[in-house]
Amino acid sequence: MSRLLQWTMRYACVLTITLPAAAQETRVPQEAINGAVDRGVTWLLNQQRRDGSWGENDMTPGVYRDPRNDLTAFCTYTLLKCKVPYEHASIQRALTNLEQNWPWTTYAVTNQILLLSLCEDDARWKKRREQLLELLIELRYEAHGTWGYPKHTSIKSDLSNTQYAALALRAASANGAKIPKDIWTELVERVLEHQEEPHDSIPAQGKPVRNPPQKAGFAYLLPNPDAPSFGYNVPNASMTTAGLAILRIAQQELGSKYPNRLERRAKQATELAMQWMADHFSVENNTAGEQAWLYYYLYGLQRLGALYELDEIGGHNWYWEGATQLVKLQQEDGHWEQGTYQQWPRQPMPHANTAYALLFLVKAMAPVSNGSSENHGRYASEGSESPVHFRAAVRGSATCWVSGFGKGVLEANTLTSPDAKGMFVKEVRYYIDGKLANRTAGDASKPWNGERYGTQLDIAGNGSFALQVGVLVRSESKEGGEHELLSETVTLVISGILEDWMMARAAFEKDNQLAKANVTATASSASGEFTGADRAVDGIEASRWLCLAGDSRPTLTLDIPQAVWADTLVLSQADSQLAELGRHARVKRIAFRINGSKRASEVELGADVLRPSAFPLPKRVRVRSVLIEILEFEAGSEFAREAGFSEVGLTDRR
Repeated sequence: MSRLLQWTMRYACVLTITLPAAAQETRVPQEAINGAVDRGVTWLLNQQRRDGSWGENDMTPGVYRDPRNDLTAFCTYTLLKCKVPYEHASIQRALTNLEQNWPWTTYAVTNQILLLSLCEDDARWKKRREQLLELLIELRYEAHGTWGYPKHTSIKSDLSNTQYAALALRAASANGAKIPKDIWTELVERVLEHQEEPHDSIPAQGKPVRNPPQKAGFAYLLPNPDAPSFGYNVPNASMTTAGLAILRIAQQELGSKYPNRLERRAKQATELAMQWMADHFSVENNTAGEQAWLYYYLYGLQRLGALYELDEIGGHNWYWEGATQLVKLQQEDGHWEQGTYQQWPRQPMPHANTAYALLFLVKAMAPVSNGSSENHGRYASEGSESPVHFRAAVRGSATCWVSGFGKGVLEANTLTSPDAKGMFVKEVRYYIDGKLANRTAGDASKPWNGERYGTQLDIAGNGSFALQVGVLVRSESKEGGEHELLSETVTLVISGILEDWMMARAAFEKDNQLAKANVTATASSASGEFTGADRAVDGIEASRWLCLAGDSRPTLTLDIPQAVWADTLVLSQADSQLAELGRHARVKRIAFRINGSKRASEVELGADVLRPSAFPLPKRVRVRSVLIEILEFEAGSEFAREAGFSEVGLTDRR
């Protein structure tokens, strides 16, 4: 037996305790987990911005985050892990968006490496994976051999960034990259410095015992219990899972090349940290750490269990307890969040926390009827009160089929004449938003015998659609010899159709003449501190300029010190994702002037809020300034009179 296998079995045995039968019975049903994943994936898809990105309109300082890349890569990675097909419109749009820029933070680089490691069958990404790996190694803080925030004034190295770097190095290695041995050995050396001094193991809610084992957790920064500031120097659950994950990854990657002395130290550190986790196990709290990072910790717990192949930690079945907690904490619309808004430690982080929760849950998703673990995009109306039962599936296009009938429906509609016994279906009708959209012919000459009458629904775009199914059956008592049975209505949310404008918008940054220009933006008003004029030209769809409610003449002015050639003005409405359509006022009509022209061009914007509106200029010209005046808008549901744009661009199609 190999030393690696012996080690794994030893620690698995130490920490694995069989739960009592009563505890086993309290598991959340697998159907509830699948449903939670279904709703979470749907929510995440609906949060995608018109340019294919994901982003939160928060105010975290830019020096710490790469808002163009980090969430987009992480959300796309999550969707692929949840079995959203690679060909899905959301995946392709996101990849094209990421292709426009190079990430610059550790998190953004590592998440993109992790994402592209799932795309190894597409040769398009081979060169980019290699370049990202080179960039990741360049970002390593050489003075410490680990990773942190490249532009931060003080946090050049921390255990969280380092954990993501280790995960990305591991993914690159799995794709054939050669990672130098000294990167792994120095990584282990430095990570061990983040572990506290060993002390007696006393469970958080237990009593001291004679000759207790020792334990030692890991801290975000180097351990120092007297240091202030958010407990960064104090061991906690999320960082202990991080330290253990790094040590395990290094062990797997080094294999027989692991220096004996360093391996012995790492082995002892692992045993101490595992005991810390056993004593402080929780799925409700990030023990000893900031609760803001609860979901981040749970994702770390999932990695810990997977890397060490553990079913239980400290007598707890970590997956089922965590899954039960996550199903309970899921919001009604399908997302997860933590607390109310605060800038740091960050909250509520709905996108990232939803991704963390999904990555935990999909660890053990049960297959659905078609043999795939993909469950999102499936809908059903099968309540006992609904006369017609149907199911629908959305994977790019939408399909629907009859799955049965409600209680007593067959009996009530059975013909009993000598030449016609049973229920006879003449036609199945599919209504979308109350209008007849599709028909499927039945067979009125023979009784219904479980036929599904499936059809592909004629839906050309993305959005929310009310679907109802009607079944026309023969009747002996109704005038005309037929009557229609109607199902309950189900709302389909479709985001996977690749509309003609989408890929061009995902690649828009390379065409936008303002992307590299030093534009100065001013406005007649702004609704708040974080909706100023500059947000309309920052290249980030999650941000937006909004005028102040009551501004009688909302105007946005762009001054371009070094003029750019352009022949088209492109405007993107303030609402930039399916989930927020109608929230802000929709601009209907504008006037614009180029270079202070005396004559303004008045134009109407398209009714499709997500589709950018493009307006050809009278002629191709070097643009020094653009003035846009909002002439008419439609009130929003939440911000009724706050109108504006998420992005303004200029293109040159010469």
